[in-house]
Amino acid sequence: MSTQAVLEQYNTACEKVYRQASNDATESCAACHRTYGDISYAEKNTPEPAAVLTPADKEALQAALLAAEDGDDTALKAWVSTFAGAGHTELIVVEDTTDSHKGRQRSNLGSPLYIAAVLNMPDAVNVLLKLGDDPNYSHPEHSGSPVLHAAELGYDEVLGHLLGATGYDFAAAPLTVDRKNFLGQGMPQYEEGGLSPLALAARNSRLSTVKLLLEIPEARSAWLHRTDSFGRDLVEATCERMALTTREAVKEELKQIVGLLCAASGRDGEAALRELVPTTA
Repeated sequence: MSTQAVLEQYNTACEKVYRQASNDATESCAACHRTYGDISYAEKNTPEPAAVLTPADKEALQAALLAAEDGDDTALKAWVSTFAGAGHTELIVVEDTTDSHKGRQRSNLGSPLYIAAVLNMPDAVNVLLKLGDDPNYSHPEHSGSPVLHAAELGYDEVLGHLLGATGYDFAAAPLTVDRKNFLGQGMPQYEEGGLSPLALAARNSRLSTVKLLLEIPEARSAWLHRTDSFGRDLVEATCERMALTTREAVKEELKQIVGLLCAASGRDGEAALRELVPTTA
């Protein structure tokens, strides 16, 4: 029974109980609740629609991904065949939880390809791409994508498979979204959005990933000259990160990244560093 049907049945029962019971509305509602329970309970015990999978499906996918990483893609191919055959594109699971008064939680874990990318499983990613999973996928809740995640964390082998996939659209690739986080005393901390995979790699000092992306003409064309939601270009944003970090190893990697970005965009790297990174006396 759908949630809407439960609500309609609940309302009909309320009207019936109200007519048959005393004129006390409180007693009427109490009688109705004794019969049907509250709405959250009714929703919780309503059979899930076909688009929702079980925790066992999630566990089966995880096991299949691990097997694919070990060179056996049989289980993964079988899982995807069943998954896609049922019309699924995302793994939406309802699980019991001790962190919610409702007792259950619905989670959208993303597409199988997104999950494999997050887990840094390049062989599984390669299998899923061959099976037709979409490299342009963007999570509907936070706009995360396999490429964004791999670039941010420096998963170069995964990233190579994704960028080389048939149909990957560099120009229309998902970007990060603006975020506002509230710290102590309700003070907001803003995190810039509009970050491309190249920007994520640069700001997280992923030197090898930046090199990989700059070697791909389509990536350079789509992302090298983009600005973030604060209006900063890649060189400016990377120099700012360099000025803020106190870790010498990270600072050195960021310095090299600035040099690569400047070289790719025809700028003088040393001049950019002098201008944008304050020096201490």
